[in-house]
Amino acid sequence: MEHDEGRPEPPYFPVFREDCEVFEQMDDESLLMLFRAMIRYWRDGEYPDSDILSDGQVKLVFPGIRRKLDLSIEKYRRTCDRNRANAAKRGESEPTESAR
Repeated sequence: MEHDEGRPEPPYFPVFREDCEVFEQMDDESLLMLFRAMIRYWRDGEYPDSDILSDGQVKLVFPGIRRKLDLSIEKYRRTCDRNRANAAKRGESEPTESAR
């Protein structure tokens, strides 16, 4: 997912409980490579390069993780947009000082 300038970015990095079993099955080197790929994707929007994807475990697991990260970012942005719209509605309905 490309990061849009001006769009809110989540302040958290999700690790999903359902993926923990998969992570536990991975060897340490592959898990570290996967985690670094997840961080770079989350922070910078960079898809892992071919060196990282040459690891079979990472190549197998990353696409599913990527989908979840993308969905998390979109969910966060939708929530921010909704909150912004609700705040704007409240601002319109509150009387101003001069109207009191």
